[in-house]
Amino acid sequence: MPTPPTPLFFPEALHAPGHWNDLGKIHGLTRKDFEWLSHLELASQTLRLQQTPSMFAEKILLKSDALDPIPLAGSFVLSLTPNDKGEILYTPYAGIKKFDSRAALTEQLNSQLNSVTEDDDLLAFMSLSARKTLAAATSIQVSFQAIEGEIFEDQRTVITEYQRVNEQAMLDELVKLPTLTSLLTTLLDELLQSPFPGLDQSQTRLNFYSVTPADDGNQQSASSRWINSMSLSDAVLSYYRHQRWPSGQSHEFSHPEKKSTSIDQGHWETAVKTASSKLISLLSGKLQHYWDSAAADGASRRDFFSRAIREKARAEFLIKREADIIDPEQSQALHQLIQLSAGTPSTLSLETVRLWEYEANYVELAGSLMISHSSSNAFLYTPAQGLQVLKDHQDLKDTLLSKFSAVGHEDELYGLLSLDERNRFIGFNHPQVSGEVISGSIFKKLFEAIITKQLQNMEYVLQVYRHSDGTVNVHALLDKALDIRSMISDQLLTLNVQGRWSTRPVLSGKQLPSLVLADKAAAFVKTFSDVKSLLSAEFASQPIESLALQSVYLEKLKPRIAHAFSVGLRGFSIRAGRFCGRLRPGSKFSRQSAAQRRN
Repeated sequence: MPTPPTPLFFPEALHAPGHWNDLGKIHGLTRKDFEWLSHLELASQTLRLQQTPSMFAEKILLKSDALDPIPLAGSFVLSLTPNDKGEILYTPYAGIKKFDSRAALTEQLNSQLNSVTEDDDLLAFMSLSARKTLAAATSIQVSFQAIEGEIFEDQRTVITEYQRVNEQAMLDELVKLPTLTSLLTTLLDELLQSPFPGLDQSQTRLNFYSVTPADDGNQQSASSRWINSMSLSDAVLSYYRHQRWPSGQSHEFSHPEKKSTSIDQGHWETAVKTASSKLISLLSGKLQHYWDSAAADGASRRDFFSRAIREKARAEFLIKREADIIDPEQSQALHQLIQLSAGTPSTLSLETVRLWEYEANYVELAGSLMISHSSSNAFLYTPAQGLQVLKDHQDLKDTLLSKFSAVGHEDELYGLLSLDERNRFIGFNHPQVSGEVISGSIFKKLFEAIITKQLQNMEYVLQVYRHSDGTVNVHALLDKALDIRSMISDQLLTLNVQGRWSTRPVLSGKQLPSLVLADKAAAFVKTFSDVKSLLSAEFASQPIESLALQSVYLEKLKPRIAHAFSVGLRGFSIRAGRFCGRLRPGSKFSRQSAAQRRN
């Protein structure tokens, strides 16, 4: 079987007149056809029709019983060619093809559409839902609609709109992420299903009582007073945090639809202690179950999201090719990320993106890739900026480091990190860049890494809650920790979340608050607050019964006051624990600081 000719794309057709004779023989085009094709760069249909010979540009519309006419993304028709009045069909992967007539062109399209699948190249730039509907259709009708404006701008608009549909579909799934309360309720329902079949455990309450011993020492005659009550899910969180019940109090479980026995009390007690002892593991399992469950299109959520982020990259590569930012050869190489042909060795070197000062404590940017094609080509792909074309691998690393030091751009990196990684990132002064080689199903692996960060966020929040002083709103914090929109696509942050997460700030551009600077400021506030508290305590402890003793005491305090002023004035990122260690050698803060330095 003869090898099919390499597809002809517009950069070569428009800008390589020296090859027109050879290309014309391969693709059935004349020199006048090539000259005529330059009209597609004109800004409007009116201008194209004013040329001699004129050009008429149309988008292709597809209709089925279940679908109103929608554009075939990426494709268009140009007519009529100068001498033979032929028609040009352009599709993103097959390139430029010439037909003798509209009837022949339409017949070719119908032939392809009659056997089209969801993964067919012809539908590759449509939304996932539209592809599914068209693949299931028994009949697809083709029609055409004039492109009034700039052709490639119209192409970008259609592709972007379909990506918007994919993003909305992802958001519709993300807002279904379980809350902490629903996770705990499901967990408790499962643990208590056997002893309490059909009983709604969300109505179970745990009541606490203070017990006043009787004067005669008889426990049966002791009086009790109700103190407070909490839900069963809150009881799990309380026991997880304290690892015990409040001392000096008794407790009792109750349910409005059941008269409880001592055996029932034991079942509830066991369930709470079991859930709290394995809380992180059990909740992680529930979150994994969410990702394994079916999305609206029938596939598992993890498969749906992996596919959606792959299609986002596919669209990005095409738009960059059509804008002549990458050439067809580079585009073909990058297509290996989307679909690696069997038996074809990859010409790309792919790595994840890591920043670090001490390599073992690296942070890794979610959904991001460092891509090397040859000694003279490198690309950086991130969810926020898409594909960036760089001179070489060193230029790629320099670009990443420049983002780290540029206000606003560091937020781009910050949004791709887990909560624990953000703490490390804030502490970086002079980070290095490296990567981990990645191969196989690239976007599936990238999304699995995002799920891993989400699980790490959940564990981080629960650990923060366990060691908190009770001021942490664990429900709100966990809900925010499960928010992975910025790791998938910055466009998700612009869509309506129906109140699920805090909305994007109203300010934009240079006025947009920096998340990194906000968190750095919060860390400074804590440092300054701790320093102030310790100095206040020192002042409060000064001897006032003797002026001489007070003078000596305050004189010794001067260096500490001076150091506190230097921290405030210079904004020096000193840990409060180290300062505390200078104030109180051997104190709790000093021991913690030493432990932190060792870690």
